[in-house]
Amino acid sequence: MSAGEIPLNGSAAAKRKGTTTFSARTSRLFFETATPSDIGDIKTKIEADFFTSEGSETYSNSARLRLRHAYGSVGNWLAGQTWSNFMDLSGMPETLEFDGPTGQAFIRQAQLRYTTALTDKQTLSVSVENPQSDARDNGGNVTAIDRGPDVTAKWQLNGDFGHFAVRGLYRPLRADDGNGNNQAQTNGWGMGVGGSLKLGANDTILYQVNAGEGIGRYIMDVYGSAAYDASTATLAKQQAIGGYVALQHLWSPRLRSTMSFNATHINNKSGYGDISGLNTDTRQVHSNLIWAVAPQMDVGVEYIWTARKVEGGAEGTSSRVQGAAIYRF
Repeated sequence: MSAGEIPLNGSAAAKRKGTTTFSARTSRLFFETATPSDIGDIKTKIEADFFTSEGSETYSNSARLRLRHAYGSVGNWLAGQTWSNFMDLSGMPETLEFDGPTGQAFIRQAQLRYTTALTDKQTLSVSVENPQSDARDNGGNVTAIDRGPDVTAKWQLNGDFGHFAVRGLYRPLRADDGNGNNQAQTNGWGMGVGGSLKLGANDTILYQVNAGEGIGRYIMDVYGSAAYDASTATLAKQQAIGGYVALQHLWSPRLRSTMSFNATHINNKSGYGDISGLNTDTRQVHSNLIWAVAPQMDVGVEYIWTARKVEGGAEGTSSRVQGAAIYRF
């Protein structure tokens, strides 16, 4: 469960404490190829998992296959569905929680990307990616219109210290009143900085900050990038910031831990109906211990504390212990 979905204090869901769940839905299947050609190796990857809400624990416990990655690359070019270029994969902390920390830049989508090496330690990548104007309005009838792609750019520096990355995002946001009339348009944007810092042979700090106006779905637990007003046909951009700082420690060659503090803050635009139930703050702590039983098997346990606050002032907190057995083959 993500930080933006935990029950609020006093709700029926919050009173249902002490629940237990077992699941294998995070299992993945993937297939990769590399084919030599006159223009370089043509690489492809298809990956899927079962992390959907479909199925029933009552009688079959089934879950459908879900597409994660499907892309090809050759030379400097990549086309297909994979992690957004706005993400910093090298700076993500290791968590047993499948959704990862709140506040991180986290999204997979179809894209066309170009990556080039500026020096032996610097890379620059730019992409056009699938748009989705995640807007909301008072009446609930707003319809998103996507006429142009989202655009991202990322510069990354790698070195003995770790790495440092700066990322940028531009989003054309457009919506109408649900009837194809009264169209409104604005431009969303986002910036992100982050990286890793090695403190020695056994310790690494990971950090990330993401912020913007209309950045919406590009930050974990931030939804509804803009608010639509049908009476004036305008879109008011939501302001949001999120990020984390984490410490990864190696206790021994086979034993490791990660502790992270993660948070988001969202400024929902007022004047577009009742916003009292919209998230304004999420906070989260992850602390785990993972044992590499064998080269292809990990066993771990993780404690997760989460807090959520909505615009109306209501709050909720959650404590959870999660275990995992991870097999690779």
